[in-house]
Amino acid sequence: MATRILVVDDEPRFVRLVEANLQTEGFEVIKAASGQEALDLTVAKKPDLILLDVMMPEMDGFQALERIREFSTAPIIMLTAKGDEEHKVRGLNLGADDYVVKPFSANELIARVQAVLRRAQRKVSDFPEPTFTRGDLSINFARAEVIGLFISPAIEKELKSVLGQGFGWRAFQIREALDSPRAQDKLGGRRGRGDAA
Repeated sequence: MATRILVVDDEPRFVRLVEANLQTEGFEVIKAASGQEALDLTVAKKPDLILLDVMMPEMDGFQALERIREFSTAPIIMLTAKGDEEHKVRGLNLGADDYVVKPFSANELIARVQAVLRRAQRKVSDFPEPTFTRGDLSINFARAEVIGLFISPAIEKELKSVLGQGFGWRAFQIREALDSPRAQDKLGGRRGRGDAA
């Protein structure tokens, strides 16, 4: 199966050019024109690598990068016309694996993509899937999967819905939600078969 790359940029001509170069090298390409679409496709399509433009309306590349890093370890290469040190350092500190300044040649882009993919393949076992566990409740963020002995089907469905839509949920937000009186009423009081009352 071909390596899947998500290209995120709001300039259609640029995306077509990058897509053509990547496809020539045998990569499968999926495209997003906004940060939100990038989040959605990262969850739905699970790309092997993301090429992410910095300058986009509404949610810029830095914001998208930060949100993606909450639930995905896919390698990310930032693509931007902003080549100053401050922007490079910011992107790398937020979790980018590389930073390429426009304009760049097709050869440079392909070489960087291949280098980042090689590093990612070596480290893939170092990244456990992001999960949150409390007692018998376990939430796998990467799979949007909720497992728990004391959770009703309705609560499980609601949590799966939230995980599927709200990419920004972090473990502490889940913890706060579970500590709320409403959650305690629904989750804390439930007993499994055979448990003492």
